[in-house]
Amino acid sequence: MKQYDFSELFASLKSGKQFNKLDLKSVDKYFCIQNIGLHNIKNIKITKEPQLHSHSYTELHYSLEGYVVYQFSNDHILKLEAGEWVLIPHNYPHKIIEYSDQYIKFSCSFYISDQVTNDASTPNPNKIITEILSSNELCHAPITNFTEMLIRQLYDQLFSNHIFKKNIIENLTQSIILDTLSDLSAQTQDIEYTDMDVNERFNIAVQFINDNFDRKISRQDVADKVYLSSRQLDRIFNKIVSISVAEFILEKKCEKAKELLTTTSLSINAISDQLGFSDISYFNRYFKKRTNMPPNKFRKSAKKE
Repeated sequence: MKQYDFSELFASLKSGKQFNKLDLKSVDKYFCIQNIGLHNIKNIKITKEPQLHSHSYTELHYSLEGYVVYQFSNDHILKLEAGEWVLIPHNYPHKIIEYSDQYIKFSCSFYISDQVTNDASTPNPNKIITEILSSNELCHAPITNFTEMLIRQLYDQLFSNHIFKKNIIENLTQSIILDTLSDLSAQTQDIEYTDMDVNERFNIAVQFINDNFDRKISRQDVADKVYLSSRQLDRIFNKIVSISVAEFILEKKCEKAKELLTTTSLSINAISDQLGFSDISYFNRYFKKRTNMPPNKFRKSAKKE
């Protein structure tokens, strides 16, 4: 699939109005989508919302570039950064108090379908939302890789002339909502694992890391492999090896870096790239932190030995 910078997708939305609201009125087994919105706010004066307000529907906002700051009725302030989502339940007072100069988001709103409430055989999004509300927690987390892929596909459709464009958009929006609710459910459930569950998931995760640490992988990539939230997987790693998933991945990268420094003539920059570090300065800092010497000094020391 063609990869876009989200900001490129909005290049033609000069006024931000072309797709600012699509009234879908889609009825699904789980929920009824009211509308979706695309918002491209760039270097313009935004009228902040002066008063708290609420809606009879649930809102999901996905920040794709820049940030927005929300205030809620309990004076809680939430800064939604790029790559994060927030779920604002129905009748939950809120207002926006600040935008970044460039802010791009995808949003959708929906009602819970009455059909779901009494259907014990299917997941119940309404129950998930109710449980979160009862604990007075606002739902806020990173966008999953799967949701990001769906959003990109949805944006491709918005700029297409496909004959079934609206139907595809409806299906993609439903999938985005369901994936987010699934991620929310995984994060909020306090699941008890047996020792066998823990060990099996840990071993699968470690094998996946061993097979893929020489590229840019995240803890979410590993969590997806074992069908857990990243928080749940971190708890398992902390229980078994006393470090987080991210730290475990970095340790593997560091061990491989030592091997490449002592057995090959690859440049420091090439080793950094090969191991999937975002830039060479970060690689140098982390390697020095782990070994008490920068990579070039470690290589010279190894040659002397």
